[in-house]
Amino acid sequence: MKTASGLLFAALLAVGVMRPTTLDAARDDARILHAIGMVESGMDHRAVGDRGHALGAWQMHDIAWTDANNHRRRVGILQHPRSSWRDPQVQEEMAASFLRLIRQRFAARGIPAPTVEQIAVVWNRGWTASKRLGFRPNDYARRVANVYHLQGS
Repeated sequence: MKTASGLLFAALLAVGVMRPTTLDAARDDARILHAIGMVESGMDHRAVGDRGHALGAWQMHDIAWTDANNHRRRVGILQHPRSSWRDPQVQEEMAASFLRLIRQRFAARGIPAPTVEQIAVVWNRGWTASKRLGFRPNDYARRVANVYHLQGS
């Protein structure tokens, strides 16, 4: 696999960040992360948005970074200070950890296989706002899903 999501998949498995139950799940997570990164920044690891609050390819805000680090602490893997956001590998690890956390939150609500749109709307709005709105997809979530589905063709 020589796509950008394939490179992300290989990098995340190599550093032990992604520990999904199957290789198919790992590839799916890499596709989702690639799609989110494309919509957020065009996969620009140097991107800074929202007046400096959204950083990197995945435009992670401080609360998402903190949530990802809390997840990493709970599962016993290295945490990264937000000041290290400029390192593309750190960004990839933190985005993967945040995705794993989103999936765990859905599973805890009895949704073991959330759609790409559901994951994307949480990435975009946060868990609380997305839950309040019933995890209904917005335009952002539909764009992420379009990029995700294009990768599979």
